[in-house]
Amino acid sequence: MARIIGTVHELVGRRRDGTIFPIELSVGAVDELGLFTGIVRDITDRRALQEQLLTIAEAEQRRIGQDLHDDVGQELTGLGLLVAALLEALDEAHVPEAGLAARIRTRLDRVQERIRALCRGLFPVEVDAQGLMAALEDLTGSIGMLQGIECTFACRVPVPVEDSQTAMQLYRIAQEAIANAIKHGQARHIHVSLQAVEDRIHLEVRDDGVVIPDESRRGHGMGLKIMHYRADLIGARLEIGPAAGGGTRVECSIAAGSGHGRQRDESG
Repeated sequence: MARIIGTVHELVGRRRDGTIFPIELSVGAVDELGLFTGIVRDITDRRALQEQLLTIAEAEQRRIGQDLHDDVGQELTGLGLLVAALLEALDEAHVPEAGLAARIRTRLDRVQERIRALCRGLFPVEVDAQGLMAALEDLTGSIGMLQGIECTFACRVPVPVEDSQTAMQLYRIAQEAIANAIKHGQARHIHVSLQAVEDRIHLEVRDDGVVIPDESRRGHGMGLKIMHYRADLIGARLEIGPAAGGGTRVECSIAAGSGHGRQRDESG
C-alpha cells in the first residue's frame, strides 16, 4: 500500500451497464485517523483528446510525407534524368567533366534514397495483424541507411497481432523509441525485438547510447509522453529504464489478442 500512496494510476472502470471507461485513481492517507482515501476521476474526455492529438499529428506527418514524395521526390527524379543525359553527352565528347557529372548523379541517387526512407517513416504505415513484423524490419532497415548506424530487428518466430490499432501503436512506440535513442541518447547501435512470452506480446527497443535521466523517464519529455499515451490507448504496459551494459531499454507489453487494460468494477 505504501508504494501507491501519493501516486496516480490510470486504470479501467466498469459501469453498472457493463460498459468500460478509463479512470484515474489517486490514493492518499489520513494519518491522524488511520484511514486511506481514494479519488476516482473519469478521464474519458482526456483520453479522447489524446487520441485526437495523435490523429492530428499523424495527419500532419502524412501531409509532410506526401509533399516530400510528390514535390521534392519528383523534382529529384527530373534532375536525375537531366544529369544522366548530361553524363551521356559528356562521355561521348570524352571531356574530363564527365567524372564530375558522374559524381553528381551518384549524390543525387543517394539523396533520393534518403527522401524515400524519410517518406516511409512519415507516412502512417497501415500495420495489420500479420504486417507488424515486416513493418518493424523495414523501419530498422531505413533507419540504418538514413542515420548511418546499426539498427537491427529480431523476431525468432512469427508474432501475429490480431488488432490493427494495437499493431499500429506498437509500431509508433518503436519508431519514437528509436528516434529518442538517436536524438537524445546519441546511440550507435539499436536493437528492436518482438516476441510472444506466454500470453503477452513484448516489444523491446534497446540502445547503447546515453541513459535517459530519471526525470525524463517519468514522462517530462514530449516523446516519452507520446509513447505513454500510445501504450495507454491499447492497454499496454510501458517500461523505460537503463539497459544492461549501458544505454536505454524501452519495453512495451500487452496481453495477446487484447487491446484492453485492467478493469476495475464500479462500486455503489
